[in-house]
Amino acid sequence: MTPSLLALLLIVAFVLHDGEETLMMQRWQQRHSTDIMRRFPRLKHRLSHLASITTRGFAIAAAEEFVIIAAAAIMLFLGVPYALYIVSALFIAFVVHQAIHLLQALILRSYVPGLLTNTLLLPATITGLVYIIQSLTATQIALCSAAGIVVMVINLPFAHYIGRKLSQ
Repeated sequence: MTPSLLALLLIVAFVLHDGEETLMMQRWQQRHSTDIMRRFPRLKHRLSHLASITTRGFAIAAAEEFVIIAAAAIMLFLGVPYALYIVSALFIAFVVHQAIHLLQALILRSYVPGLLTNTLLLPATITGLVYIIQSLTATQIALCSAAGIVVMVINLPFAHYIGRKLSQ
C-alpha cells in the first residue's frame, strides 16, 4: 500500500458507506425510531433530530463530509507536507465511525444503516489500518486518532445541520 492508495481507499469506502446510510436512513428511522425511543428513552432527542433529516439532507451532509476527505486526498496527491497525517486522521475517524455502527447493531440486535458496507469493507479497513500502523509512530497514530475523532465530533453535527437546513 502507498499513501495515495490509502487516500483512494478512504474515498471509495466513504462513498460506499455513506451511500448506504443515505439510501437507508430515512426509511430505517421511520420503521425503528419509536421502538428504539421506547427501549432507550435517553436517545429520544437524538433520534428525533435524525428523523428530521430527509434522504436529501443526508446526501447533503455526506457531500459536505466528502469535500473534507477529497481535499485531504488532493493535498496528499499534490505532495503537501503532513497530508499523510491528515488522511490518516480521517481514515481513523472513519474506522471509529464504522465501529460505532457495529456497536449500534449489537446493542439493537438488528441492521442499522451502514452495517452492510461496514462488513464488506472490513478487509479494506484492516488493510488501511495496518498501513497506518506500519507507517506512523505510536505518537503520530495517537495524535492522528485524537485529531480525527475531534474533527468527526465537531463536523458531524455541522454536516447534519447543513443537511437539515438545505433539505427543507
